[in-house]
Amino acid sequence: MRTFSFIALLASSLLFSSSLAQSITSQNWKTHPRVVEIRNMFNDVEKLLSTRSLKMQVKTVGCGDYSETRTLLTAPDGAARRYVLDGGSSDSRVITTYTYDLKGTLRFAYAKGGAVNGANAEWRQYFGPDGRRFWTDYQWRKQTYTWPDVLGTRVRDPRAEFGKNLSCTN
Repeated sequence: MRTFSFIALLASSLLFSSSLAQSITSQNWKTHPRVVEIRNMFNDVEKLLSTRSLKMQVKTVGCGDYSETRTLLTAPDGAARRYVLDGGSSDSRVITTYTYDLKGTLRFAYAKGGAVNGANAEWRQYFGPDGRRFWTDYQWRKQTYTWPDVLGTRVRDPRAEFGKNLSCTN
């Protein structure tokens, strides 16, 4: 009986490991175990938000026509769990939400942009426990727009980013 239990446990762990190693594709990314793991972590942060268990700090900065609101949400132990950057000008706006795991590692970034020309886009980036991006999904709706490199932006240290001054270049 012990041998059977050991073999069953070994087989299930190998199956789980192989599903994690399975390639992520445009067909399976929504149900891939690595993405599902991050979705569960994201939902845990949403629960903390709904129970008002996170401390919220908000700061608005501006430079000329551009302004942004920064929101830093931290757990009772001080760990950053979410950072939201909502910025734009008179012709466009992008809201980016960064979500962090219990260790403070960036695991998910979601951005949504809109512009007066009708452009509308969404970007999703998924990061492993080591902080390296393993999947990106983005969708343009209607027209394109010249937003900055949203996919290249990663806030690794939300506390430092929250405290930065906005640099104005004219």
